[in-house]
Amino acid sequence: MNDWRIARAKVFGERGQNPQALAEIEAAVNAGWRTPFLLNDSVWIEDQPSLQGLRHNPRFLSLMAKVRQDLVKQRAAILARNRSERADVAVAWGQCSGCWAT
Repeated sequence: MNDWRIARAKVFGERGQNPQALAEIEAAVNAGWRTPFLLNDSVWIEDQPSLQGLRHNPRFLSLMAKVRQDLVKQRAAILARNRSERADVAVAWGQCSGCWAT
């Protein structure tokens, strides 16, 4: 669903309908969209040509900052979980828990 919102945002952007494009992006972000690199276009959303009218829009920049901050938190949580799992395995094998620290 969120990919469709981003696709609609690009169409609105191409038509110069920036408020509608921004509304679609905001809806996607609020629904959990967290893919600022558009694989089909091989470009970051901030560099997507059809969305050039939003590049300096404070609301757009705020949404992209929110996405990137959430991705940083998700990455940190995954890394912490992985470290914890590796430590659990090391302890189970009779090794020191610090041996696997990264």
